[in-house]
Amino acid sequence: MCLSDDNFIWNLLDSCPLGCYETDDVALGALPLDHVFGLVLLLGTLVLGYRLYFPEATAPEHLLNAIREQGITRMNGVPSLYLKLAELATAQDVPSLRAGFVGG
Repeated sequence: MCLSDDNFIWNLLDSCPLGCYETDDVALGALPLDHVFGLVLLLGTLVLGYRLYFPEATAPEHLLNAIREQGITRMNGVPSLYLKLAELATAQDVPSLRAGFVGG
């Protein structure tokens, strides 16, 4: 099955109230852009108006620093990434992060 451009846009617009998106959001772009989850992040910047930060590396320690330094407010990830980040930090260590979406 092939998803159309319109499908991506309407899914973002329909899910906007559920995702609590804000124009001051900064999303962490640590997922491959050739994967649907990464592509949705990129399209979200255009459709919903938030900023997307691409880290230099994707090691959990580096991502944790990026969350702190860039004021990341939302991220998409897979369960293993969230588990590794939880081993390294507590919620108090990443006060800007207010939404995490899981796929995988």
